[in-house]
Amino acid sequence: MTETVFCNFELMPYFAFFSRLVQQLRLRSLARTFRPYSMVYLFGVLLMTQGAADAAQVLYGFDTDENYRIADWLTGDGSQDAIGLGIYDINKSGEAAFGAGAIEFPVGLSTFGALELPDTSMLGDSFTLSVMAKVLGANHTRLFSSYNGGSVGANEFVFDMDTTGDIGFGLRAIVNGTSVSRNIAYNDSQYHHLAMTYDNGSVQLYFDGSPLGESATAGSGAITLDQNLRFGEDYAPTSLTNEVFEGFADDILVYDRALSSTEIASLRTQGAESFFGISAPPEPDPLPPPNIGSRIEMFVDRYMVAESNNVELKLHAPVAQEIALQLNGPYETTTSTYFTALRDEDDKYRLYYRGYVGSQEVTLMAISDDGINYTRHELGLYEVDGSDNNHIVWQGAQSHNLSPFIDKNPNAPADEKWKALGGTGEMYAMKSADGIHWELMQDEPLDISGQFDSQNTAMWDAEAGVYRSFSRIWLNGVRAIQMSTSEDFINWTPPQPFIYEDDMEHFYTNSIEQLPGAEGVFVGFPMRLDPTRTNQPSPGQTGVSDAVLITSRDGVHWDREFTEPWIPEGYDTTRSHMPAWGIVKTADDEWSTYSTEQYRLSDNRLRRLTLRPYGIASISAEDQLGWFSTPTFEFEGEQLLLNYQTTDTGFIAVEIRDENGVVIPGFELASMQTLTGDELWQQVSWTSGQSVGSLSGQSIQLYFELLNADLFAMQFAEIPDTGLVGDYNNDGKVDLADYTVWRDNLGSEQPLANDAIGGTIGVSQYEQWKSQFGQSIAGDNANSQAVPEGRSVVHLSLAIVLFGAVVTGNFRRC
Repeated sequence: MTETVFCNFELMPYFAFFSRLVQQLRLRSLARTFRPYSMVYLFGVLLMTQGAADAAQVLYGFDTDENYRIADWLTGDGSQDAIGLGIYDINKSGEAAFGAGAIEFPVGLSTFGALELPDTSMLGDSFTLSVMAKVLGANHTRLFSSYNGGSVGANEFVFDMDTTGDIGFGLRAIVNGTSVSRNIAYNDSQYHHLAMTYDNGSVQLYFDGSPLGESATAGSGAITLDQNLRFGEDYAPTSLTNEVFEGFADDILVYDRALSSTEIASLRTQGAESFFGISAPPEPDPLPPPNIGSRIEMFVDRYMVAESNNVELKLHAPVAQEIALQLNGPYETTTSTYFTALRDEDDKYRLYYRGYVGSQEVTLMAISDDGINYTRHELGLYEVDGSDNNHIVWQGAQSHNLSPFIDKNPNAPADEKWKALGGTGEMYAMKSADGIHWELMQDEPLDISGQFDSQNTAMWDAEAGVYRSFSRIWLNGVRAIQMSTSEDFINWTPPQPFIYEDDMEHFYTNSIEQLPGAEGVFVGFPMRLDPTRTNQPSPGQTGVSDAVLITSRDGVHWDREFTEPWIPEGYDTTRSHMPAWGIVKTADDEWSTYSTEQYRLSDNRLRRLTLRPYGIASISAEDQLGWFSTPTFEFEGEQLLLNYQTTDTGFIAVEIRDENGVVIPGFELASMQTLTGDELWQQVSWTSGQSVGSLSGQSIQLYFELLNADLFAMQFAEIPDTGLVGDYNNDGKVDLADYTVWRDNLGSEQPLANDAIGGTIGVSQYEQWKSQFGQSIAGDNANSQAVPEGRSVVHLSLAIVLFGAVVTGNFRRC
């Protein structure tokens, strides 16, 4: 079967592939007004498959629903969503060849923009390619290409142009390894219609609806490519400014038949929309609800917020603590920076950072037992001035910004359990078995385009099954971030610049990671630089800097829900307040990270900052009762846990609804035991005794009410066991807290941790707890409290349960 792809850039902006993601995530906040160059936009992509009588026809365009979905205009199944690469944008000021809009590939970027057109590798023995193009930048540019480096092979294709004709052609097609070209100049910054047809080896080039000379022969037979066509650039650009399309394009077409010269002329005159008689897309079949499994969902974005009233997302800044490292040791200078903080498999804390031996950059390492007090160990790896008694862990070009991580890939070889990226101008891959003894994975730099003149980070993304790198580029003179993926840490996909809804700011670093258990979202803490301001100039540099929070669900499209600083700029030197890459657990109720201060001064130092586990941001309600509901989703687990904080007058309540928003009996708001206080993880229970586990795998919604409360995170989880019978709160000891858990679940079917009896919670579980009271995993009797009197307590509790079953709702906000 052959394909037709038509891109008409007329309607609502956005990516085809991302629109499916948006609908999947139900991110209403993304349906905002987009600004020029702040977002990559794709307009009106059409894919038509005709040819054979039974061939399917699909059409991609932009409808106007709230999710800005790029619709499959004919079938509506979304199976061939187009893929956008790099930077491109929409212009609404009359730059279209036809209609109101056109896609723009901006001029002068240090990266490329391109569209990958799905299912175009099987072009067949007859097809047409055409585009309305207004070239503003480089003269020699790619139009359609599947070229991947070296000589253009028989299974590759190129249709390109040169507006001046200075290199011997104005239009060229390379088909079946044969080049067909025609010389014509049209360097006038105006729209021109460029087309070619292929009919069983016969190639004809067209300019503005007219044939360029006679047809030429380029082999014969059907064209089968190694990969799909791209518009705007090759698969392996040898240079960021080499053959990149810069300017405007409209009516991008791949058609499964060689159009006649009359049809080409009509296409040029009418425009593709009129030529093909395009109509509005139908409504697609709904996507299945996402399954969040048992992962932690932090309220750092609106992923779990469908509708709301009187609530807001609130950023929680970390708390400054002591100085973790004063940079006055050997090989440490006023410009020692780019810190990586992590906790190794032996529960030792490590800091990696830049140092100097004379003018040569080296990587230094400091170690701590608690993440608070760091010392410099003598590693004995590199000799300086006749001695190897130093804390140098690497010496070489990669030391400018070497940033290690522990590889969580279960298939990683033992000698690659630690990996790192390093280098500026060129980026190198490194490996280590222990994070101390390092070597290059290959002598050559990685084949990734970028500047890399900052801290570049990488990680293993277990959910996607790939490595991700986040590295420095410059876009239109702005410091920016790009993402690339790899299956082996050596071969990387073309990098994708970050996409934001709002205008770009200078992001000097990225500090991006996935927090343990919450791998469904990327969180980043880039240092934000304003180079136009200054408060306390450092030698030779101006500007002020702070750190902000950015989040993403796919690593490319980033949410700037919070524009205020996460780490305020204060009164400090430029390039200060640079977050270290890494958040580490330093106590059960405390996470730590680090930030630079007094950069370029003799007092250059690293300060420890603390934050609540999973408490980066919250959904919050203050003086008025607020509520929000989640989108429909599925989960796996036996209990619902909430990470929250309320005032003395505040509370949080939740009910469970079905996919249609109807309350599920037994999980009503009125029968939920309202939560107050300050808990990292508190189990939610209902007086009905219904088990949350009974809904596992079903489509549900949650409805929350909040007053003077912050909800930081939620999780559906299994009920783990410590193995200590009677330890109902699973904290390693049997005490009065376990009695409270028993009492709160009395009469319910909700499973208790470490319950050897099972079934409905009742007197048997109380007697079990009583017999174990005072025991702990450590083996000592850690409790001196008296055991509550059993019979009277049980009678009272049972009476409360029975009474509550009759008049549910009277106890919810006592």
